[in-house]
Amino acid sequence: MSKKSASTGFRSYPTLFKGVKLPWLHILFSLIVNVLAVTLQIRTFTLTANIIDQAKMAIQIDSLTDYIVTLSLAGLLTILTYFADGWMEQTIDLRVRTRVWDQIMHLPAQYYDADNGKELISRVTSDVTAVSSLFLLIISMITGIYGIISVFIQLFSYQSQLASWALLILPMTLIFSMVYSLLTHKAGLLTNVHQARSLGYIAERVVNFRLIKSAVTEEEEKKQASAHFGKLYIADLLSGISVSTFQIWMSLFNIVFIVVSFAAGSRYLQDGSITSGRLIGFYSLSGVITLRLVNMLSSIGGFASVRGIMTKVVQLMSAETEDFSGPDLPDTGADLKLENVSFGYLPQVDILSDLS
Repeated sequence: MSKKSASTGFRSYPTLFKGVKLPWLHILFSLIVNVLAVTLQIRTFTLTANIIDQAKMAIQIDSLTDYIVTLSLAGLLTILTYFADGWMEQTIDLRVRTRVWDQIMHLPAQYYDADNGKELISRVTSDVTAVSSLFLLIISMITGIYGIISVFIQLFSYQSQLASWALLILPMTLIFSMVYSLLTHKAGLLTNVHQARSLGYIAERVVNFRLIKSAVTEEEEKKQASAHFGKLYIADLLSGISVSTFQIWMSLFNIVFIVVSFAAGSRYLQDGSITSGRLIGFYSLSGVITLRLVNMLSSIGGFASVRGIMTKVVQLMSAETEDFSGPDLPDTGADLKLENVSFGYLPQVDILSDLS
């Protein structure tokens, strides 16, 4: 059987979305909530810096009230982001999974032999979630860029020279992003490929368990299972290494900002170009940059991983379906007529009574 060639690029993704009504209102709601949560988080740190400076004299009630309200709203919006993201993901998963299952039901029978049909289990279960993950990654990238720009604007308003030192972390981020995204892509692709094959192998063997017992092939199946599980082990190990690398880089971010904020910032504190409250606020906002950069790194690596999964789903959706064109089958029962028909397996009980 022939298949349409599916490109691994983003241009092939509309093939997957064809016939799927995407929940744009859910996506927009999730984006707005995430942007608002970042905005209030940044405002909380700036208000903290102002209160620390006011503590030398007398804290104004208006400032304290503003801080409490902003902190409460930031907490509520953080909780709401989990709900909004989850609602969006589950809605997309439901609609895409239904569309993929419909595609599987219309594939020709020879597709299952040519493309190892048992792996279709993962296509309709775990692989379809890559679509919602793609939208979540896009939202994460947008909010990350927005958060970093907003924080740097605030940092430059505190002390421009100190903020310039903080900008040095961006080239370091770019270098790490390339390495991290490549490692995550390789690990994610290996994990999903071997997981799909392992799930397909297990599903087939469980269904045919009686045949295995009757043929006494337990040892041979044990060898095959060990080979599948060994490859999955290596893929999971690579995924663990990528996570460890991610954690190390996150710690390096914190170290760099500690040095910039307090080692370099102490000089500006002495000459009065920055207050103690703003210096603490500078360090706190630097933590926001660390968090946003970490999320962006996850998104960059996630794009590479999701791309590999999406490719397999797009190839499935691009496959040629059965041709249902042609004349209608004749209605062989058109000349049959039933009039007052009663039927039952027992004389005293009728299943059908006076059917016409």
